[in-house]
This record gives sequence, C-alpha cells and structure tokens, in this order.
Amino acid sequence: MRVVDLFCGAGGFSYGMEMARHDVVAAIDYEGRPLAVHAENARRIKSRWTMQALRYAARNASWAGRRRADLTDVLAMAPDIAELNPDVIIGGPPCQPWSKSGRKLGDDDPRAKLTEAYGIIVAAAKPRYFVMENVQEIRDSKVFRRMKLIVRRAGYGLTEIIVNTSDFGTAQNRDRFLCVGALGEADGWFNDYMTEEKSTRPTTVADVLPEFGVELCRKGAKWLAIGGRRAAPANADSKGKGGGGYRLRPADLRLLDKSGDSFKAYWRYPGGRSSGGIRRTDEPAPTIIKSSGGGFGQKYKPRKGDVIDLRLLPVPSLDELSQIAGFPPGWNWNVREKHEEKASGTPRKSLSPIQMLANAVPPPLAAAIGRALAKHARKHIPAVARPDWQIPDAYIEWLTRTGGLAADGMAQQISALREAKRYVGGHCLPDASAEVAAFHKVAAIAHGKLSESHRSMMLNALFSFARWERYTGSLPSERDIKKAMKFSPYLRDHAMPLRADLAALEWDAEYQSLPSDEREEYRQRVITLFQKGDPTPYWTSCAQPEFNYDYLEDEEDSQPIFSIRRRAQERAEHRDRTVVVPQ
Repeated sequence: MRVVDLFCGAGGFSYGMEMARHDVVAAIDYEGRPLAVHAENARRIKSRWTMQALRYAARNASWAGRRRADLTDVLAMAPDIAELNPDVIIGGPPCQPWSKSGRKLGDDDPRAKLTEAYGIIVAAAKPRYFVMENVQEIRDSKVFRRMKLIVRRAGYGLTEIIVNTSDFGTAQNRDRFLCVGALGEADGWFNDYMTEEKSTRPTTVADVLPEFGVELCRKGAKWLAIGGRRAAPANADSKGKGGGGYRLRPADLRLLDKSGDSFKAYWRYPGGRSSGGIRRTDEPAPTIIKSSGGGFGQKYKPRKGDVIDLRLLPVPSLDELSQIAGFPPGWNWNVREKHEEKASGTPRKSLSPIQMLANAVPPPLAAAIGRALAKHARKHIPAVARPDWQIPDAYIEWLTRTGGLAADGMAQQISALREAKRYVGGHCLPDASAEVAAFHKVAAIAHGKLSESHRSMMLNALFSFARWERYTGSLPSERDIKKAMKFSPYLRDHAMPLRADLAALEWDAEYQSLPSDEREEYRQRVITLFQKGDPTPYWTSCAQPEFNYDYLEDEEDSQPIFSIRRRAQERAEHRDRTVVVPQ
C-alpha cells in the first residue's frame, strides 16, 4: 500500500513499513537533522517519491523526497497529501506536551495543536487506514479527543491500544499508545491483528546483540568477570552525573542479590533515581531516553565496600543502542542537515543523535503494524485464542423467565450468544449494545463462511443480551438495593431480580411523591408484569399504566408518572456515555 509518513523523524516508522513491503511515497517533518538522517538511511524512498505531486516541491527539492514542513499549516499541507492518494497515513505527533520527561504543558503546549492537524490531514486525504503513535498520556488531552471526533466523522472505526515494543521484536521495554483507524470499520477492529503479530516472549538484548555483555560470577561478597578479564567500555570516559562518577544504587544491589551466582551483564545510564545502571542481557533494555548514551564518568572508581567494579561492564555504543531500538547495524545517526534553519537570525538548535533515537518509532513495531494492516486489507481473519466468555447467572435467570423457551431452545440461545461473543470479544467494546452495532463489521462475520441464518441467530442472541444488560444497568446497584431495604423492608420478601425492579420505584422521587395507595398499585403492577415474564417490568409499568386516575386526565398532570420511565432511560444512557473502553 502507498504510505505517507507524517512526523517521520529519523525514519523508524518509514523503515518498518518498508520491512512490511509497503511503499513509503512521502516522508514529512519539520526538524531538519532528523530529515537528513532519514534521507541518508532510508534511501529507497527516494525512488518512489513523486516530486511533482507536491505544490511546494521545488522549494524543498534538496530533501530528496522528504518534505520539510510545519504541519500546523494544515490548509496548505492537506491538499498536497491528498494528491498523493495514500492508502495509509502513519506518524506520531510530538509527544513532548505529555511525555514524563518533558515539561508536561499538555494542551497548553503549542505543539499539541499538531495532533489536531494530524486528524484534519487524515480527514482530508481519506486514506483507507491511519496509525497515530504517541505516549499513553495523550489519551486524556482535549486535542486528542478533538482529533478522534474529526476522524470519526470522516468515517473511521478506531482502535486504541497500548503495546510494549519488546513484544514485537524490539529489545526495549517501551510502552507506546496507538490509535489506528480504518474506514467503515467497527471500533476495536485492530486488536486481534496486533495480538496475532505479538511474539511468544519479549525480545531481549541477547537476542539482538548475542556477543554483547560480560559474564559475571559471584565470588563471596564480590562480583567478578569470569576469567578475571575486563571489558572495554565504549563510553567509559563519558561524563557521568556527579563529580565522582556513578555510585551504586539500591536498584543495582537488588538486581545482584536476585541474579543467582552468574549472569551476563552490561551497564547503561539509568533513567531515574529509582532505577539502576547494571542490566542483564537476557532481558529487554529499559526505554531509551536522551541520557541513555552517557557513561559512568571519568572519575569513577569503586568505593570501599562496593560489591562490583562497574568498569568490568561494557557500555553500549550509539550503534548498539540503535540496534537495541530495532534499527539495522550501521544506521548513520551522525548526519548534519545541509541547510541550517534560522529563526530571527538565530541558528536553529539541532537534535542530538541520542535524542533522535529516543524519539524514533522502533522499526520492528512499525513492521508488525504494517503486516497487520496488510492482513486486514487482504480480509484475513485473525486466529486468536481467548478464554470462553462466561454468561452471567442473572442473565440465564432472566432468559428463563422471559424467553418462554424450551430446554433445547434455551441451549441454542446460549450457544449462539457464546459464539457471538467469541467473534466480537476481541474488539473490547464497552457493552453488548456496541457489539450489536459492530456485529456485521467484524472480520470473521463479514468475511467468514457463515450462513445468513447462522448470523441472524447470533445477532438475535447478542441483541437479547444487550437488552438485558441495558435494562439492568438502569436499575439501582446492589448497594442501593440494600439501602432501599432499610426504608422499605417489604423488599426482603422478594427474590433479587424482582427486588431490583421494585427498588427502582423506591429510589424514584416522583414515585415517592404519590399517595400510598397509588404507590401500592404501581408495586403490584411491577410484580404482576414480572410474574408474566415481562423483560422490563419497571419500564413497562411506568410507560403504559393500565389504570387511570381522575387527576391524570390532562397531559400536564400525567407528567410525573411518565417521567419515572424517562428517569430510567436517562440512567441507562448515562451509563453508556461514561463507560471506559478497556485497552
């Protein structure tokens, strides 16, 4: 598929999509040095770039197919990208407004607007898919909510998912948030595709750099390199924080205590005071940040009582850190931009190689995303095993009472519901009502070999469950029912399902305002409807009373009774609005 990479940086996302055999036709960013690194390393993109497709290509021709642009200029940029006719738009708007290592200005950071710009460009270009990558803290921002509103109105079904890069071939323990959209799809459509791409175990440093590290063994209270040899630390002379160099931390000592008598290790500057610098090669590396390239300091010497001399441990070079992050060996990070940008006569500050690496999307994760998109485009149905969904006992009781089904009909209904839940379960939708809406868009149903009668049976079973779920969600909680029993002891005389319907009346202020004899008639009506198998006794009793009162002759006087029904509906609607979609 044709891919446009927005906020392309140094090329991690572009390279990964090429690994998945897609064609990156444009790579766009504002920062000059990452673009230069991108041009130096991802050279295949140049041959597929259509320079004439960009209105301002001549002005930026020196970037060899990688457009240098400020994406806040949406009106100028969006038509250019639409002309490229992309199948996929990928990219990660700047994460600094929400990153833990940044100033955390959030929506007040000027760069936050680029998230909305991303959504506007997607809505204008209308690719079949888009992938936005960022830190998970962006989910609570106003600009992200606005971006979602823009792309939803453009027709995209969204999947919001948090992935760890070590589960997709990168030897780095790094959580990333993905918002992935597909035209005409149901929300949650991408979950199973990424689950299918997930590796059976996390990728470790040893998987990527099998020769890296030194074998340590415990000798009494000390740790020594096997054979007494010392490693040649790549960055040992780098300036460490503190005049005397790095000092062992509690995290270092904890790792040594639980590492048995020997293990293969290396040293990497820690990301915070709670973490240590000693690392095992049989684990993923910590998230790479801009301080990761530092050594333990020129003045480092082990203190009296230290159980290990850190000079035994190798320090990863920039190229080794790059491979840990998923880039190929020899990726050139030391490329200078050819034209320094100037603002108000002041040279623009360039990102360092380690900053570019820390900002980059790991190529193996990008490749997994690319493969998953290709599978969906081919109408592949993911084969993902998941635990059997357990039907609530309360629903079986409700179905038995209201369905009027024989034993074989009941078994068929339950079986159809279980099967429907297996199909829609991977979408992680908030409730059964959302699953009903998504039912015909689910890949296994839309593209599977299912008869129309089979689909209809599953949909009816799922709709029945959604009706029960919506109705019971509008009734008082178990805690509120217990409270109601204190001021209405008669509730104890009824079974729990009926008790919930009656408690709904007791909690309704307008019901309580009625005379006692009229309240008794309502109670009896709910009981009668329940015994007759009405699926929604409380709603039915409040919507169409079979009795009349003299004071209910005009519409205005009848309002209090009908408002009881509306209050129940409002509770159900409020529940739908406030549900949180699981990740």
